[in-house]
Amino acid sequence: MERLKAFLKYALPVGAALLLLWYVYRDTSLEQLWRDLEKADYRWILLSIIPALISHLARSERWRLLLEPLGHRPRFVTAFLAVMSLYFVNLIVPRAGEVSRCGILRNTDGIPMDISLGTVVAERAFDLIMLLCTIGLAFMLEFDQLSELLTPLFSDKLNNTQSGLSGLVWGLGLAVLLGVGLAVLVWTQRKRLQASALVQKLLGFGKGLWQGVVSIRYVRRPVLFLLYTMLIWVCYFLMSYWAMLAFPATAGLGAKIALVIFVLGGLGMVAPVQGGVGAYHFMVGGGLMLYGVSEHDGAAAAALMHTSQTLFLLIFGGFCFFLTFFYKKTPSLVEKP
Repeated sequence: MERLKAFLKYALPVGAALLLLWYVYRDTSLEQLWRDLEKADYRWILLSIIPALISHLARSERWRLLLEPLGHRPRFVTAFLAVMSLYFVNLIVPRAGEVSRCGILRNTDGIPMDISLGTVVAERAFDLIMLLCTIGLAFMLEFDQLSELLTPLFSDKLNNTQSGLSGLVWGLGLAVLLGVGLAVLVWTQRKRLQASALVQKLLGFGKGLWQGVVSIRYVRRPVLFLLYTMLIWVCYFLMSYWAMLAFPATAGLGAKIALVIFVLGGLGMVAPVQGGVGAYHFMVGGGLMLYGVSEHDGAAAAALMHTSQTLFLLIFGGFCFFLTFFYKKTPSLVEKP
């Protein structure tokens, strides 16, 4: 059963990605796609590597700022190698990158996994806020086009609001009952649970995780933290925009439309498929069609944008992952605030 679960955990995202890829490129031959990609100006693709590197450098330094109030300040080079490695590992094993980068800092700088994982949660919370802000900005700039895309997706659900609310009430009621039952069970068995070595270990891990999450409150240079966060997302946008400039059919769309495509691509990348494969192509290709780009050209542009980013992460990220094995453990302790 465990082997089946492990297999399905890996196979289902891959299957979903392949299905989406087939749907996007079902009417496009490989020869035609290759001819389209040959038309691209690859100088823009090479230039897009610059904001990509800057974003990863800024992410590494931002992570160090989060770890500092917890008594750890890893070396910049090892933090950068860990950040680059997470993207490489994510492409190989879905959703394993964040754990791997924390494991790398444990091996190179002696930082406990629970603490570093907690900072990752805090970091991702800020990135989620930035994603939502970017979505909001895109909606303000291109409301008509985006509402045209999203309205058909939600119209049927809006027609069934009453039944949906009824189901929500029942679901919340069931969740409350289960929560109360679990709380009573834990309370009645609290002495036995407190004596359990496994529970003690889980509590210790949870404490370290929570310390990492709340580390954002104690960042010594909060303005610098926010600047790094904004720099990361500006660079993400430039990566996408400059890649669009490389393809003839999308080169003249402008920065506003590029922001919309960036948002749609970002939503595709967070989909539960490996490396955003398929989901990214579906979202970006569909978004480009809203602005008059043909389905064929939109699919080719999505392939160019995604493949260029993926190859960079595979090659450079893989190289960084390889380098982590040559760094000896050096304690990273600093004085807590």
